[in-house]
Amino acid sequence: MLNPSTLSLGSQVLNQPGAAMTVTVKNNQPGALSISGIKVSGTASADFAVSSDCPLSSSALASGESCKISVTFMPSASGLRTATLEVTDSLEDSPATVTLTGTGLASTLPALNLADSGGSVIPEKAPAWVATSQNEIQEPDAASLRQVTGRVRPLPATGSAGNGFVPLSVTPPQSPALGDGLTRILITPANPTIPAGTTQQFTATGYYADGSTENVTASVTWTSSAPGVATISNTGLAASISGGSAMITASLAAAVPLVSTGETSGPPIASAPDAPVSASTSLGVTGTVSLSANSIIFTAQNVGTASAARGVTLTNRTGSTLSFGSVQLAGANSGDFGVNGNTCTSPLAAMSSC
Repeated sequence: MLNPSTLSLGSQVLNQPGAAMTVTVKNNQPGALSISGIKVSGTASADFAVSSDCPLSSSALASGESCKISVTFMPSASGLRTATLEVTDSLEDSPATVTLTGTGLASTLPALNLADSGGSVIPEKAPAWVATSQNEIQEPDAASLRQVTGRVRPLPATGSAGNGFVPLSVTPPQSPALGDGLTRILITPANPTIPAGTTQQFTATGYYADGSTENVTASVTWTSSAPGVATISNTGLAASISGGSAMITASLAAAVPLVSTGETSGPPIASAPDAPVSASTSLGVTGTVSLSANSIIFTAQNVGTASAARGVTLTNRTGSTLSFGSVQLAGANSGDFGVNGNTCTSPLAAMSSC
């Protein structure tokens, strides 16, 4: 059972992650519940990221127990965004679903005043942003490069004093976090260990010389040193594949070229590049040998007749070859069940299923 059945993550500025919200999975069945997969589907599925403490494949959720799925929303487009959270388990009505909704909002840009070379504001001559994707604007007569965050970097300006309107564009669009004073990046959680076949959401926080901090998860470049062990998306969501360890790195480049589109003279204005800032943490992945279901429940069947076949998948995520014996049935009523269509043979290669 999933609660709630519909989850609204509210309104969020484009390309900025919102606060995480929780979906609870509770096993109301008399027996153990095997969960084989958790994913988000739908046209806007990339806008929603999930992580969980639910046992996947290698162990089961006992009767009466609960686990939690954390959902975050980072819209890539304006307006209503919808997707479906799917939890695949051993019940016949699998997968269980939750409808996810959220609204993407365009960034609200600050109002800026244009000043002359003496520092006096020129009345009714405010600079204008030429596109909502911009993060910086050149104020020619103030001789400074001002970012959305309000941080200012001195920069020689072109253009005549008193010129009241010079629209500029930023190429390519960069995060507001790429400002002066960024001293370090902190990745959380630090050095986690997760089972193979699960996910882990990382968060990157930027620390600035003025004492301020900023969530830069969506701005940094995420990389994994061992993609065969774990991959990581551009939103900081790591997906574990096989046993081992991978170094997860978040880096922030700071070169932001500017191109004038207004009434300036001389060459295009360009910002000086800053040294990249990066941080790393280790992600440990525990290799597993798992079955896609720990139990199979058949519906009532007439005596002497055969039911439809139900399949179970064996997956080797240990990173090495797996050797095993024959597949057999055991138990008081083992004679009522039969195994056919078995494709599992020993040894089973690493990262293989049968």
